[in-house]
Amino acid sequence: MEIHDSKPINRKKSLSIRKKLLFSFNAILVLLGIFQAYSSVKVAKNTLEKKVESRLHDKAEDIAALISARIDSQIVIIEAIARYPELIDKNTSYIQKNAFLKKELTYNPLFISLEIIDANAKRYLPNGSTIALTDREWILEAFKGKTAISEPFVSRGEEGLIIAIAVPVYDTNQQITGALVAVMNASYLSDMIKDIVVGKTGSCYILGKTGTTIAEKDYKVVMNFENIIEKSKIDPSLKTGADFEKRSIETDESLIGYYMRKGKRTVSASKTIPNTGWTVFPYAPLHEFLSHITTLVIMLVGLGLTILIIAIIIIFIVAKKIVEPITRTVNILQDIAEGAGDLTVALPVTGNDEVTQLAIYFNRTIEKIRNSVTAFGSTTGDLQKVGESLSTNMTETANTVQQISTNIESIKKQAVLQASSVTQTAGSMEQMQRAIENLNINIETQATNVTESSSAIEEMVANINSVNNILAENAKRIAILQEKSAEVKENAANSTQLIKTISDESEGLLDATNVIQHIASQTNLLAMNAAIEAAHAGDAGKGFAVVADEIRKLAEESGTQGKQISSVLKALKVRIDGVAAEAIKAEQLFDETHALAQDVKQQEDTIMNAMNEQSTGSGQVLKAMIDISEITHEVKAGSIEMMSGSKQVSDEMQRLTELTGRITVSMDDMSSGAMQINHAVQEAAEITQKTKESIENLADEVYKFKV
Repeated sequence: MEIHDSKPINRKKSLSIRKKLLFSFNAILVLLGIFQAYSSVKVAKNTLEKKVESRLHDKAEDIAALISARIDSQIVIIEAIARYPELIDKNTSYIQKNAFLKKELTYNPLFISLEIIDANAKRYLPNGSTIALTDREWILEAFKGKTAISEPFVSRGEEGLIIAIAVPVYDTNQQITGALVAVMNASYLSDMIKDIVVGKTGSCYILGKTGTTIAEKDYKVVMNFENIIEKSKIDPSLKTGADFEKRSIETDESLIGYYMRKGKRTVSASKTIPNTGWTVFPYAPLHEFLSHITTLVIMLVGLGLTILIIAIIIIFIVAKKIVEPITRTVNILQDIAEGAGDLTVALPVTGNDEVTQLAIYFNRTIEKIRNSVTAFGSTTGDLQKVGESLSTNMTETANTVQQISTNIESIKKQAVLQASSVTQTAGSMEQMQRAIENLNINIETQATNVTESSSAIEEMVANINSVNNILAENAKRIAILQEKSAEVKENAANSTQLIKTISDESEGLLDATNVIQHIASQTNLLAMNAAIEAAHAGDAGKGFAVVADEIRKLAEESGTQGKQISSVLKALKVRIDGVAAEAIKAEQLFDETHALAQDVKQQEDTIMNAMNEQSTGSGQVLKAMIDISEITHEVKAGSIEMMSGSKQVSDEMQRLTELTGRITVSMDDMSSGAMQINHAVQEAAEITQKTKESIENLADEVYKFKV
């Protein structure tokens, strides 16, 4: 394992705990201050808006009551005039009544004119002509017994923009006989509200029943019959104010609205003026009511900055006290990490807070590290010794495994040689089997010839008394007998030689079986040694152990088969030796037969004289031929047994060949496994060397610390 030095800390990019504390707490204070200021301003604004709305409600009600009172005061005057006797008298003409009312104007300069309208809604002019006023709703209201006031309208005369108040005129019977109309300049309404101030620059205005402005500080608005509700249909920017005015004139309740007026955010209230159907709207720019909010914001900002500065100082002092022990800890750890690695240092333990706990547990941690490093130092030497021992053992193991691999290669070569020898032996056995088969054929031929010879001799003995009669024919037969005897002698000699060869080769087979048994024993021993080495190799030698066990089983089976072959070959050797002995006897007999045949030929001329001897000799020959026949049958039986044994030997050799092939394959597997084990041991040796180097590096690192 490689040991890399840690990269130095880039302190330019680090942010100290003190800065973090200052930043964090200041950020929290700023956020809390902003939230507190926002909440305070919001609450104050809502409270102030509610207060403003309440004041505007009161203002609207007061203005509506004031306007209503002023209008009512004029109505009272007009109603009082309407009860004058001059106006009630039916005998007074309307022209006279109007002349009377004209004089009354001097006492009421506010009125432009006072005129009486008859029951037919006709207005009488000074020249005696009349004007029908049936299109004036406020006139019709007066005929219904109600006091009515008109919105500003353009007079048909020369009065310009006017308003009119109509009250019913009753006779003595309380019957409506007409209506008294007082005409005033339309500016009367605007004059009533021009002195009303809302806030600092705010004012009020009055809308008629249809939303037309009938009173405004700027009288031109009244003269132009301005109607915001209608104008909003063209100018969408007026929609908010128009909606508020529309809702206000449609209800008698007092409402509050916020809208843009002349480019300023405006707050307004509405109130219906009693007995008129008109609505008064006191208004003012919203910022005039919220000026205290600005003052409050300034105060809160100043207070917040003061608190923030004080908090920064306090946090700085507290953070310094908190960070100083941590800084000392950092310096100690830096000295351990980058300096001499002094583990004998300790933090001072003062106070009773988390920093104190940090110092206590830091000292305990350093103590544990010091103890651990001390323990590491004491065990590092042992680790070095173990590493060296392990490295030495792994080197020896590698050499041993290399030797095992060499031995396995040698065994593999021997197994290949064994396979070649077994193959050659199998070929020899096949040749021997074919030779035995030929020998069996020759023996059968020999048995036939012996039988024929026995028959001939018997016939010769039976006809010995008539030899003289058939001497010529007998001479021929003797010649034939001589030829046959020569052939039999040659065959017997060949048989004897073949049997001797078989006997000699059977000795070689016994030696081969001994060699096979010896190889099986050595293979078994090597398999046991390989299994032991595989056990030493641990997990890496499991596959090799399986192969070694298989080789051991094959070696045991080879030994068993070799023993069986040896047993069969020994039995076959005994039989072959017997056949060889009998063959030698048969050869001797054939030699004697041949000699006798020579004698018969030589003594052909003296047969007659030696008939008695010939009879005796023929009897001996007959007896010998019987013995030869019996021996030949025994040889034939031995040949059959030898053929059967050679067949068994051939089969066993075939099995041995197959077994040798399996051993060769197993040796190949064993060789491959040995190569793998050798490779694994080499890798283990490399790992052991690296472990040794790592232990040395660990020792170097441990010795850097001061304990």
